[in-house]
Amino acid sequence: MNIPAQQKGRRPGLSLFILLAMLICGMNPSPLLTANNRDIPEQPAVTEFTIGFNGDSLRGFCLVLDFRTGDEKASDLENRKTAGDVIVFIHGHSQRADDGYPLTSKLAAMSKSGIVIIPVCDTPFGKESSWRGDRGKEVILMEMVRHQLAQMNIAVKNHIAITDMPVSINGQAVKNPAQDSIQAELAMAGWSHGALLSRRLAHAYPGCVTSLVQMAPAGFAYWGGEYCTGPACLTTSFGCESACIGLGVFRGEFAHITDAGCGMAKGLFGDTGRSCSSCISGNFSVFKLFRSYRDVSDCSLYADDTFFPLPGIKNITVIFAAGDTLFEYDDHGGIKDPAEVTPGEGERFFEKYYPSSVKGGAKCTLAVLPGSHIGPIVHSERFAETALSSIGQRR
Repeated sequence: MNIPAQQKGRRPGLSLFILLAMLICGMNPSPLLTANNRDIPEQPAVTEFTIGFNGDSLRGFCLVLDFRTGDEKASDLENRKTAGDVIVFIHGHSQRADDGYPLTSKLAAMSKSGIVIIPVCDTPFGKESSWRGDRGKEVILMEMVRHQLAQMNIAVKNHIAITDMPVSINGQAVKNPAQDSIQAELAMAGWSHGALLSRRLAHAYPGCVTSLVQMAPAGFAYWGGEYCTGPACLTTSFGCESACIGLGVFRGEFAHITDAGCGMAKGLFGDTGRSCSSCISGNFSVFKLFRSYRDVSDCSLYADDTFFPLPGIKNITVIFAAGDTLFEYDDHGGIKDPAEVTPGEGERFFEKYYPSSVKGGAKCTLAVLPGSHIGPIVHSERFAETALSSIGQRR
């Protein structure tokens, strides 16, 4: 599906030789590739923001993947709309915006729109307690997406704010794009905790989100409560899954394991460390030092239609990883054979977790793909292909 692109000054024979050598050595051909006539560059830089919300000062990080060709950009401008949904990808607990590039780059290269936005922010812990944690992220992440798209002359179609509480990015309010901006609808996609956040965002902004994709998803297990029992059980299970992930070194997954582990460590220590400076800049609270615990608590939430119904959504895809012991496929849908999920198993799953979506006529897809909890990264092409094809966004 991906073929090497000839770089300036490099002979085709030499490119093929280098690619062959990388494949023999088990390396990923991550430099410049080409998919569907779109260039996939080396990982671009992450944009950092200072965010103000609910009397709190936070750091935000966003990676924008715009793999459209010049002709595609011209076509979007002429038609005043993107060729498909812009994919908003939400990472799991403590992951950074530039983590998981093997997956997010394929989503951008293979999607109709050619655009993926990956926003990440510190855990909100502002003055008004009802807007802390994931509830606050519903506001901040969407404003980050709108801000970044506005730089590309793209407006989020039918966006309606869910609070009058202002959000500032680098000291400025997010500006509404011009009337003649390119219009785009959104497809929310997420991995692990980000899968649960994606559902929350789809629920919070029904007018502009057409599809939802959840990979190795949180939100389908009851951990015993959100205060102590739930986070403790989730953390213990995550430790066990981490040990299982570590065994992937014997399957040639060392690079993916270290990337995920380092990303999580940096995200966790960064969020915790910045909580000190956040206290100094405003909204002092001793409990803010433990806001990463709030993040784990939100991840342990049991999320069904009681909290986050999606009656008007067009597509929902849930993809479990076959070897994931943290969020197991057979605990929720009664799936007997992960290699072949039956229509009946899919119907029972969505009737249980998304009854209003089923009633509303949504196209619902349940799948199990190979891998552990980091399966979406290790098996990125299969996850990206399944995700985009199932929601009608495959280019």
